[in-house]
Amino acid sequence: MSRQPPIGTPIPARPVSCDPVLHLVGRVTDDVASFLGPTTHALADAGAQQTVILVDDEVHESALHLLHPSAQLVRLPANASQLNQVLQLRNALLRMLAQTQFGAVHLHGLLPSLIGVSASSSATMPRKVYFSPHGSKLLFPFKALGSLLLWFMRPLSGHTPQRAIANIGSDVRALQALTQQSVELIESPVAPVFFSATHKEADKPKVVSGHHAHDDATSIPAIAQMAVLLCDETHGARFSWIGQASPKQQAQLKAAHIKRVDAPLGTQRADEMTDGWLYYAPPGARGFPVRLAEAMALGLPCVAFDTPYHRDLIRHGETGLLCRNADEALTAISQLIASRPMRQRIGAAAREEALRRFNPVKFRTSLLAAYEEA
Repeated sequence: MSRQPPIGTPIPARPVSCDPVLHLVGRVTDDVASFLGPTTHALADAGAQQTVILVDDEVHESALHLLHPSAQLVRLPANASQLNQVLQLRNALLRMLAQTQFGAVHLHGLLPSLIGVSASSSATMPRKVYFSPHGSKLLFPFKALGSLLLWFMRPLSGHTPQRAIANIGSDVRALQALTQQSVELIESPVAPVFFSATHKEADKPKVVSGHHAHDDATSIPAIAQMAVLLCDETHGARFSWIGQASPKQQAQLKAAHIKRVDAPLGTQRADEMTDGWLYYAPPGARGFPVRLAEAMALGLPCVAFDTPYHRDLIRHGETGLLCRNADEALTAISQLIASRPMRQRIGAAAREEALRRFNPVKFRTSLLAAYEEA
């Protein structure tokens, strides 16, 4: 196994292109930002100017701090009509392609990819085109609509995405099954603060949880139920939820005596998680599980619902525990609370795994290599 460079190791900037890069995104959710943000930093360090077309959504405003400050943002107003939103994105893309000669276009998500490729009939697309699905709901379970979108993404005016880059294994497998073409896997990195933070458990059991999906309706009821059950069985256990919550969800958290911390910045999340005994990843969200990866990097033993995205990060019994239902989750959390040696063993293995896979240095090297090879 090859060892990854230390987190703080500087890498000489190797320009992939002096030409500008255009990113077409839509809404910059946390899981999208976990890949897009480091991508803009890697390309900026390599000397590329960048433009990001995105939907101006207050819910996801905090994710924008991950983008490199030099990136030009083209912010479009959020529109209740999906069709109008698509037209706005397409018009903005055509306008930017007419104004600037881009060296590459990166399409983030299935819908932006469809918009980008369809726009090639009305504009000259750069020679380099990249496509990243970011856990699009259209990929699972191989829905007909997803197949239709990918069919339209076949060569139009001599153009098709030249390189597909996914940041999670589930998306790689889904895309390969739909397209019968190779897909590059470049997993999202975790911020260095999680690797450098010192994990020291609180005096009493503390279970940390959270979600990167703002529109998921199942996670907070699941964690509230778990908190109530563990309150009966494990005296002194307390829960902390990291992330946003609607007024109704905040009421559910309060009723279950769960502390809520918004913590949009990585340093804030690391501070809240560093004294945790374990991390619980509830079901619900698609895409790269950002919070789970951060907990692994911090050295927290993790209990996660057995979903395709969680299985891509955790090896059951080694780097974490997977559960199929609430009863199994309750048993796994209770076992970890009761056994410090088990927590230490799984937490150490998780941190080593995170360092190997989610190292920012590895991400930067892999991304620039993918851009160069296209």
